[in-house]
Amino acid sequence: MKHARLVAILFVALLALPAGHDGERTRQRVVIDTDGAADDLRAICLLLSSPAVEVCAIVTSEGALVPGEAARKVRALLRSLDRKEIPVGTGRPTGIAPPPWRAHSRRVPWGEEDDAGNALGAVEVLEKMTGGVTFVALGALTNLHDLLERCPAARPREVVWYNGHAVLHDGANYAADSSAARRVLASGVPVEVVSGERHAFPVDDAFIAALSRVDASCARLVVSSHRSPALRSLVASGHTRSWDDLVALRLLAPELFTSRPLSPTVMLSALSGEDAARRAREIFLHVIDGK
Repeated sequence: MKHARLVAILFVALLALPAGHDGERTRQRVVIDTDGAADDLRAICLLLSSPAVEVCAIVTSEGALVPGEAARKVRALLRSLDRKEIPVGTGRPTGIAPPPWRAHSRRVPWGEEDDAGNALGAVEVLEKMTGGVTFVALGALTNLHDLLERCPAARPREVVWYNGHAVLHDGANYAADSSAARRVLASGVPVEVVSGERHAFPVDDAFIAALSRVDASCARLVVSSHRSPALRSLVASGHTRSWDDLVALRLLAPELFTSRPLSPTVMLSALSGEDAARRAREIFLHVIDGK
């Protein structure tokens, strides 16, 4: 029964995708903005695993890591998954005070890091995105703000942003660049703010054990990073939960979320309850299998 329900959920999610000219379902084109946190790694791996999503580019902003450090992590991840064709853009530093989790974020392995990489800036990469993309923001909104200032015509079709708290002008990702966040939220671009404040499933030993049984490269990368010395104790203690992961799950299984308007162009979304959180966990494990 549980398997049948999961298949039904995924079927409904796939039906929500737009149809192409030949009747086939088209993939949702996304650009990911990450600050290099461990939950970003999980969200990126989930989106890369989904046949319903095309990751067009990944850019980095300041938060858990500084943009250059985050870009090295992303390039390491893409090399390990043989996805080097995805362009990576490095955002500008904002000079915020380092968050308490920066030290352990630096130690989380995303693959084999290499200082050699492209020197593309985030806005330079974003300007090349055409045809309407969804901007998946897992950190500050600095890069999107800079894009809107420099090239308004390249604005994304929509933004899905993890900010943690149900109070809009709060949360670590808002605080990382509050000026940029205020301007983006007032820009008229549709923004969906995803909150994990109330309902988020634990990324604990049981979840990592279940993930270890998935024979897929993205699953193996998440498992190895979460069993590393940087994360092992946090996972074992139950501290780690599905935070930025929820942005990816909002795209893949929107029926699990409830939304309410905060302004004419800004919506707040969250998992609808504990049952939705359990189903989100099941969908994560299914999608990252990549089958």
